[in-house]
Parts: sequence; structure tokens; C-alpha cells
Amino acid sequence: MAPTTFERSRQAGFNLIEMLIGMAMLFVIAISVVPLFSRSATLNNFGRESTVVAGYGRTVQEEYSQLPFTSPRLTLIAGDKLETDEVWVPETVTSSDPGDPLDPALGVWVVNDGSAIAGRQPHWRRELRVRQFSINDLNDNNQFDDPLDATADFNFVHLKEVQVEVEGMRQGGPLGRSRRIVISRLKAF
Repeated sequence: MAPTTFERSRQAGFNLIEMLIGMAMLFVIAISVVPLFSRSATLNNFGRESTVVAGYGRTVQEEYSQLPFTSPRLTLIAGDKLETDEVWVPETVTSSDPGDPLDPALGVWVVNDGSAIAGRQPHWRRELRVRQFSINDLNDNNQFDDPLDATADFNFVHLKEVQVEVEGMRQGGPLGRSRRIVISRLKAF
């Protein structure tokens, strides 16, 4: 016995209730997946920023590790440390500039005295510290805790510590505070 037209049309497709149930299930699945994308974007930004911070620190560290021990850039002038404080500010982008104004490479490091910033918001801060030690300054914890000052006899200066600290200037927000990294290296005579 052949099914009637009514029975065939009823078996052939979905009815309204089945479609609503299917859409509700799809909605619940979609809502549960959205936080994964949000967390992925946050972690991606964290990784990008950590890479940038480490790169800015390693650049200076590598530059100073290439200098000779007696280089004027590694020589203390006064006090017990030589410090340089710089900030990274984006370059002023004009409409004729073919570069992307949001490209992190479009910026420059300037001395952090406020005059060179000229209204631009700094994105990064980089501090370089050079201290000098005698090998006799090594304490019981295998750390150097008593740096020599600039007036110390050159014959007693055996090691120079070059420390670079880089941190973002963002204080908070949906992605939290900016990353901070400290890279330290001892240079022997």
C-alpha cells in the first residue's frame, strides 16, 4: 500500500519544532566555544608582546656585549652605576607615509627626559644599568652585592654587569599589565 501525499510530505523534511531544537543546540555549542576564541586572542597578544619586549632587551644586551671591557660606554663616570633611561615612541606618520601607522616597527627610542616625546604616548620603557665589581665582592650566596664606584682603581675592576630592563607602559585594561623582562650579563676583564 502506497503512502498518501500527506504522509510523504511529513516524512520528507523537518518540522518547526525539530528546527528550533536544532538551532538551540547550535546556539549552546556556539556560546561555549566563544570564550576559547577570546582566550586565544589574549594569549596571542601576550606572546606577541613578550617577543617584542625580549627583542628590545636583547638588542641592547647584544650591542653592549660586543664592546671591549674598557669602552667608554661601559665606563662609570660618577657613582656606582651608569644608567640610561629610554622610551620607545611611535614616529609621526603622515598621510603620504606608505607604512602602516599601527606597525610596531615604526618607532624610535629616545632619552626619557620628556622633551623628545613631544605629545606622543610612549609604548615601552628601557633602562640600561652598568655596574662594576671586583672578584672579591662575591658573597656567600654567589652574588655580587657591593659594586665599585667610578673612583675605584681600574686594577681592582674585574667584572662589569650589564643589565637591561624593558617593560611596556600599559598600566592595565582587558589584557592586563604590560610585560616586563630583565636581562643581565656579566662581562669579565
